[in-house]
This record gives sequence, C-alpha cells and structure tokens, in this order.
Amino acid sequence: MSIGAAVFAGEMPDPVSTAGVLLVSGGILSLAFQGHRLALDSLPYALGTGCFIGAYSVADGIGVRLSGTPAGYTVWMCLLWGVLMPAVYVVARGRQSLIRGRRETLVAAGGGIVSLVAYGIIIAAMSFGPMGPVSALRETSVVFAALIGRFFLHERLTAYRTAACVVIAVGAICIGRDGWSRKGESVPAARGARPSRS
Repeated sequence: MSIGAAVFAGEMPDPVSTAGVLLVSGGILSLAFQGHRLALDSLPYALGTGCFIGAYSVADGIGVRLSGTPAGYTVWMCLLWGVLMPAVYVVARGRQSLIRGRRETLVAAGGGIVSLVAYGIIIAAMSFGPMGPVSALRETSVVFAALIGRFFLHERLTAYRTAACVVIAVGAICIGRDGWSRKGESVPAARGARPSRS
C-alpha cells in the first residue's frame, strides 16, 4: 500500500513514518501467526490478496481526491456494489439463495450499514491524509479485537499478544507524526481540490 501510494500518488514517507508502518505490519503479522506455522501452499494466495487490497486502496485514495467529495464517492461506489453483487450472487448460487427470514435480513442489513460507515470513514481519511499510514492505522483494529476478546469474551491475553499490541500502538504513534509529503500536483492533497488543467 505504501509503495503504491509512493509510486502513483507521490506520497513519500520519512524514516519515522516508515518505521511506524513496519511496526504496525509486524505486530499484526505476529498476532496472525501466533501458534500457527506458515502454510507455504497458501502463501501465494495471501500475497495475491494483499496486492489486490493495496491496489484498490490506492485507487480509492486517488479517486476520492479527484472526486473532491468523500461522501459522494462512497455513495457511488456502494451503489455500484449494490447493483452488481446481487446479480453475481444469483449467478453463482441461484435466486433462492437470496430468500432469507426477517431476522437474517435485518442482521445482514445491519452489517451492511456498518460496512458502509466504516468504508466511508476510511475514504474520508484518505481524502485528507496519506494513504499508507491511513491503511496501516485501519489494521490496528486487531488491537481492539484483542481487548474485546479479553474483557467481553474472557479470552486469555497472553504476554505474546500484549507485546504485539504494544508494538502496534508504538507504530501508530509513529504514523501520527506529520512526516509524509507529496511530490508533484497530480493528486489533490485535500478535500475539494481539483487537478490542474494546464
């Protein structure tokens, strides 16, 4: 994500911000692989997924800046998903698979609203701030997941998991510094800015 932002949006990190992104990434990987061995067979799929996520995140960051309106960009993207995905679902699983009970429909609708709000927040953040740090900070949600697991689900918070969470928090602090700069004017830096026509 940070590499894509540097190449396509001219966002260049300073050493402290780069260290922050690496710390957050390392902490998340530590939590993900705790007690598990690396499955080499699935590694290409994981890397491919990461590349696709980075690509569409960079596209979103550039797109929202060019649009000049985070809310409008979010609504249009979600509208396109809403039109296309039911058709894809019907082709893949049949029309009957869309029929659900009232409770399941309400749960799905609630999840959709939460997803829309979360996506809108990320889009708004990328319209104001650099894409690499915003993407890294988004993934710090695993820290909150660990805390929720500890206090609400009574899961054990081991020293290993605590250390990983501390590493992520330190990385987030480093990212919080305003140490990123943009080269050139090909991508608007703030909401409402428009690309030059010259």
